[in-house]
Amino acid sequence: MDGTFLVFDRVKAPNSTDEKKIYWHFNQNGIPQVSGNITTSAVGSSKLFMKTLLPQSPLIVVQPDPVTDTNSTPATYRTEISDSVASSNLNALNVISVTDNTVSSMIPTSNIISSSGNMTGALIIGTSPKVVMFPPMATRNHQPRMPRVTRLRQASTGRYSSWHIRYYQNSSKILTGVVASAQGVLSFTATSGGTFQIIQTSSSSSVPVISAFIASPSSINYGSSATLSWTTSGATSLPWTTVSVP
Repeated sequence: MDGTFLVFDRVKAPNSTDEKKIYWHFNQNGIPQVSGNITTSAVGSSKLFMKTLLPQSPLIVVQPDPVTDTNSTPATYRTEISDSVASSNLNALNVISVTDNTVSSMIPTSNIISSSGNMTGALIIGTSPKVVMFPPMATRNHQPRMPRVTRLRQASTGRYSSWHIRYYQNSSKILTGVVASAQGVLSFTATSGGTFQIIQTSSSSSVPVISAFIASPSSINYGSSATLSWTTSGATSLPWTTVSVP
């Protein structure tokens, strides 16, 4: 997803009346222009689009950043993003696309929510549709791991590391056994768009692991017997084969 970035900022304040704003600073030669929930800034031969997907009803205000308190000359310009609906939380999801100055509009991008309602993200319709998902606001007792900026062809962020995932596209399984990274990041590639489902299959390795194997006693004479014991994880059955030793 070259030139396209997603930034998900989440703010939790004690009161809904507390001021909560996200600032984005722009080059002074590219004064940002706001149309609806899309901000555009053009400098030289390049152009930057930023679409605010969250909050759903954003207030976007352009302000100059003066050089000093006594010198009002703008050093840069900024956009201030806030929610028009009062809340103690501010979830700000922005999609940034950097393109050539000849491009007239941003690639189609929309906010999506998982069927369970516990994840939110973006659907980006480019040459190949892309999906990025983020977990909900962390709470005191549960802190999901997630990257602040995701730059993957298609990715979703899981709540825990070492999840094993199956991916379905339009109800057809396309991948299975995908393992999240230690940071809880899942990535996958699809050749076309559609409806995607992400299903956890397990939270541990799908390959059985023998963590201990003990013979008691450790050595025997010919014709004597020994007891073998072992510890296995990740197995659901134990096929048994008897081997005769001459």
